[in-house]
Amino acid sequence: MRTAQPKTKVRTEVAIPDHLRSFLADVNKLIAAGDEATTTESDDLLQCQSCYGGLSDPAQGTFSFTFFPGEGTRRKWLFDLRASDIAAIAANTMTSLLLWACPNPDCGSMFASPDDLCIDCDYVDDTPAHSIPQGSHATRREWALAYYSLNPTAHPLMMIGDFNGAPGLGKALGNFSLAEAAALKSEAVPDAD
Repeated sequence: MRTAQPKTKVRTEVAIPDHLRSFLADVNKLIAAGDEATTTESDDLLQCQSCYGGLSDPAQGTFSFTFFPGEGTRRKWLFDLRASDIAAIAANTMTSLLLWACPNPDCGSMFASPDDLCIDCDYVDDTPAHSIPQGSHATRREWALAYYSLNPTAHPLMMIGDFNGAPGLGKALGNFSLAEAAALKSEAVPDAD
């Protein structure tokens, strides 16, 4: 079980990256055209490769977005914008966002409010941590067998989560399917239930 232990967020002004500005310029065009994706309350009708969001408060004309500023999904920015803010960003008259940054410098996530919780940094896992295999591994099979020897009771989904959470492993060795992870557990721990 995970218990919330919020950390104090740091108010941060961050420059709007060009690819986010481009996406929001497209959103601005949709708003101007009255496109259904901008008039229907949702959290993901507006999407690009690094950002998704939608109309969160129709009465206030507020849109909420989740933006991934770098590779992967751990670091993210969660923020709200009014239609007028989106228009200002599209016109390049608004060049930065005021967000609340997670105090962990390795995290990089930012939020709309100082009360927002970071899924990675504001929770403590009450269950014991799993051991992660150290050193280099030539294949994901080799890594998984090392993982299960350290964590024989770990569920295959836990192994996949720990593998995906290790920087660069998926890119270097490829990703696991659940079936493959389960088969490797059966190989590594034959008597496991």
